[in-house]
Amino acid sequence: MRKCCALVALFCINASGILPVLKGADATQRYYRVVCLVHLTGSGAAGDPIVPEYVGAGVAVAQAGAAAAIGRATSTTTATTNGPAQNPAPGPAPGAGQTSTGQRPAPTPAYTVARPGIIAWRMTRTDDGTMAIVHMVAVDHHAFDAVLADTRPEILVFEVGKTPTASIEAAMQSHKQGFSLANFQVVAQ
Repeated sequence: MRKCCALVALFCINASGILPVLKGADATQRYYRVVCLVHLTGSGAAGDPIVPEYVGAGVAVAQAGAAAAIGRATSTTTATTNGPAQNPAPGPAPGAGQTSTGQRPAPTPAYTVARPGIIAWRMTRTDDGTMAIVHMVAVDHHAFDAVLADTRPEILVFEVGKTPTASIEAAMQSHKQGFSLANFQVVAQ
């Protein structure tokens, strides 16, 4: 009876809004982000799309990293289902990391742990059509090393969160009429 009363009381307290609701981070604020003005590359022909500089290489790194991680996870699963591996990789001692029931917890997929390169991006062409304003997202800040190191005078790079929004918008509005960072968000999962 006491358990039932406690559950009803907990339900009533939660329904009234007294208990705080835990929410995840806003998807438009996760990870490292840059907004930059870069040149467009590619001819637009089949197999050579027109994309902003730095995006193609960053996405290729991300896809290769994900494929390698999935390949490692698949080979590990295959080795454990087909018996012991011939040359097991060094790792924790047998019995380490086991739960109280004696079973090992399920491994975390490698592609969720390491996500190299640019994982999401959005672009809009400038008013003259020769350059693009790009909002890029990456899990690792080093994915932006190349664009941050670019010293050409026409290339503008701003790190979201470090540079005030008003400064980013003012710089980009000289290239794209009515540019607003609030309308130029990228949602990355």
